[in-house]
Amino acid sequence: MELEKIIIYILYKLKNIRPTIGRTRIVKLLYLSDLISSARAGEKITKVKYQYYFYGPYSNDIIETLDTLVHKEVVRDYAFPTNSGIAHDYRLSDEMWEKVNKNPPEIDKKQKEIIDEVIKKYGAIRLDKLLDIVYSTRPMKEHAPGDALL
Repeated sequence: MELEKIIIYILYKLKNIRPTIGRTRIVKLLYLSDLISSARAGEKITKVKYQYYFYGPYSNDIIETLDTLVHKEVVRDYAFPTNSGIAHDYRLSDEMWEKVNKNPPEIDKKQKEIIDEVIKKYGAIRLDKLLDIVYSTRPMKEHAPGDALL
């Protein structure tokens, strides 16, 4: 599945950038990648449908794909309790890390360039800053909670 490859690639690229890689960060980086790709190429990188959720753009497709990758033991989910519930830290399994390090997932060159650009620009910033950027995007400004976005 294309989304699986893209998530694996994002986790690979973020490994040495972030101390934790949570669901929210993954969803928001994918949203920004799709938004930029839509503006430049007229189509999204993923086939994900985003909805304006309580905390910005959300896609159950991404969460289900992460869960599938965890179930397949391609990705490890280091869940931990927080004041507001359970947080997740997603990492490639050791086996997948070695595989991807030798042979990265095959993703369209232009799509990979956009993902790399998004990770370079937004991958290391604090989550609250990333959310500010996401909330300032046109689809978020033009829609209300519950609306379909991209």
